[in-house]
Amino acid sequence: MADRTNRRDEILDSAKTLFINQGYETTSVRQIAEQVGCTEAALYYHFPGGKRALFGEVLETNLPSWVNLIAACSEAETLEAFIRGVGHLLITEANTAKLNHLRWLMTEYPTLSDEEKQHVHYKQSLFRQALIERIAHYVPDRHEAEQIMWTIMFTLFGYTGLMVNLDVKSSVSFDEDAFIDSLATRLARGAMSAKREP
Repeated sequence: MADRTNRRDEILDSAKTLFINQGYETTSVRQIAEQVGCTEAALYYHFPGGKRALFGEVLETNLPSWVNLIAACSEAETLEAFIRGVGHLLITEANTAKLNHLRWLMTEYPTLSDEEKQHVHYKQSLFRQALIERIAHYVPDRHEAEQIMWTIMFTLFGYTGLMVNLDVKSSVSFDEDAFIDSLATRLARGAMSAKREP
């Protein structure tokens, strides 16, 4: 039983490596099997759906899941402290291998089937919903919680795109802590102002 599990994991790891290095479309079942050292029949035994099944499994196991970051900050007493905690954790995560998986997914996204795109959207929606639910603990209006969520998403993922994907941080001096503190303070103040308006 352990050999079967190991072989399945080996196939999955090889598929992930090949998908990331040379792209999903150009990777064949034969290449994956050859890299693992098994037959195509053995690959189909573990993944009856073939390459599409492997791709779905790679998405499932390697899509960055930041829902756990929200849970890690759920003890924050204020909205500002929560945003600061999530922001610091997201920036830390942006410097890991998870970001490479996200980059790969963004490159592959246009070639995905509608079903695969729906899966990506579903995984991403889990993070959005968890973020809204947590923010709603700090603000009385759900619409306001959604607006804060989108601001966090666009700001922090925009940061990742510029500073990490385009490596802007290698050519400029940028204080990440000050950036997160400023974002948290501004969003918390904005939420307080909205709360005071009649």
